[in-house]
Amino acid sequence: MSCPPSFSKKLTFESSEGVLVDFVSEQISISKQWVKKILLRGGVWLKRGKSSLKRVRKAKYPLQKGDLLEVYHSSKIEDLELKDLCYPVKEFSDWGVWYKGVNVLSQGTKYGDQNALNRFLEKEKNKSVHLINRLDKEASGLMVFAYSQKKARQLSKVWSHERTVKTYQAIAKGDVLKKFPKGQGVITKTLEGKKCLTELSVVKSCKEYSLILASLKTGRFHQIRRHFEKIGHPLLGDPKYGRGNKNKEGLMLQSSFLELPKMRGEDIIEGELKFEVPKKDQLFEVFKKMKNPSFKN
Repeated sequence: MSCPPSFSKKLTFESSEGVLVDFVSEQISISKQWVKKILLRGGVWLKRGKSSLKRVRKAKYPLQKGDLLEVYHSSKIEDLELKDLCYPVKEFSDWGVWYKGVNVLSQGTKYGDQNALNRFLEKEKNKSVHLINRLDKEASGLMVFAYSQKKARQLSKVWSHERTVKTYQAIAKGDVLKKFPKGQGVITKTLEGKKCLTELSVVKSCKEYSLILASLKTGRFHQIRRHFEKIGHPLLGDPKYGRGNKNKEGLMLQSSFLELPKMRGEDIIEGELKFEVPKKDQLFEVFKKMKNPSFKN
């Protein structure tokens, strides 16, 4: 069963009766087997009447006249084994901290959610889960999920609190010590005209690259990636920001450490908590095994 080329289609069902798999197969001229695969991937959306667009997965879903369908397929998507790439770092009764592997989505896109960690957890737990934070597809690291709406509201407050510490391991192009000779510093470049602040500490460096600990004090889009590009030291493997920073192993960025404060007056979390990616999966350890570089402190 050869994979069809990528496409996105918008269809309107004009008949009096029919089922989704038959209609899509006929309209797009692909096999029913591939329609079923796209359905399972989460690439088919339906709008009926005044209702909002929703994802549908059932091949035999009965259609009504006037139904609007959107079908998305990318031939570049590979089905990942998320159970081999993601795992719980710490689980509580109504929330958890999970490790997300590289190339795993935090949540689905219009093209599907089969490679998304939130969908994986929904199937594992057989109920809805709520993302508290997101990571770029190319990045790895810690993600927080709530397993109830109440806990999601509570954890969202904790996440945005000034005492919450989010620390990333990053590997930047070049010797960052030349720009920050004391080994520590702050990047305050504005993004979209808004104030931004990234604290950094150089762990080790050499001529080609530097191992960095970066903590976010603001939460702008792609803040760490853009900040390091702006100071002339883009992250290795960043597909969007920087030049001369290609890296076959991909983007060198990981959410490695997380500190959540106790919120007084509300039973939000069980005291002050600290989490970290297990040592074997921490970016610095993985990178050292890949490159075996000689560093200077």
